Amino acid sequence: MNVGKANKPRSVARRRAFQALYQWQLAGGTTHEVMSDFLADPDGPAFDQAHFSALVAKAIADPAHWESLMERWVTRSTGQLDPVEKALLIIGLVELAEFPEIPYRVVLNEVVELAKLFGSKQSHAFVNSVLDKAARVLRPLEATSGSARGRHG
Repeated sequence: MNVGKANKPRSVARRRAFQALYQWQLAGGTTHEVMSDFLADPDGPAFDQAHFSALVAKAIADPAHWESLMERWVTRSTGQLDPVEKALLIIGLVELAEFPEIPYRVVLNEVVELAKLFGSKQSHAFVNSVLDKAARVLRPLEATSGSARGRHG
């Protein structure tokens, strides 16, 4: 992830939401408990707290929904997914489904960059493949027209 993009408030929010969902998968907890550590960190980087909160709240509010959506494009059981990959896919799916103002290419690019940083060797290719298929269904006009070349991340 290049330094300029990595420091954008929404990019940092995405990264922190991924970390919160990863932590939630391993330790559980309420939405408030999961978010509070990240929102209360005075030494942490500045980030779009509203976007972070929306991503985490939407993901945790209905995990079965995101898993069933994920199952449409994942060739193995979601229970067999690495927690890093699963958290990244949830972030991508939430943004594709719930934040149409964010171009799908921005969502894919940034989530794939996070997969390169935190995932296993081939995670980024897997995450890209799944989210690309999801974008064609969740954002059909945008994904097929190729009009989402903007950088609003």
